[in-house]
Amino acid sequence: MRNKTVDLDFAKRLYTQPEKFIDSFDFKYATDKKLNIVRESRKGEITYSKNGKSVTQKATLKRIKELTIPPAWENLNTASNKIAHI
Repeated sequence: MRNKTVDLDFAKRLYTQPEKFIDSFDFKYATDKKLNIVRESRKGEITYSKNGKSVTQKATLKRIKELTIPPAWENLNTASNKIAHI
């Protein structure tokens, strides 16, 4: 659905029922259960873990950093799938 104009009615339906329209985009719909990378702040250092283990993959850490999430945000989880959108 690239380079298309979206009318207000479609935008409202997309907002309230995203799972019905996700195939129109290059996204993967993710519920909060799919947000399995946890961000924690320990002693002023931000760390990421998945299933209790530290995330160390450079590509994953780079993708999360590029999200430019404010450091003050707390209780933040991120999807491990790079095309997932909520």
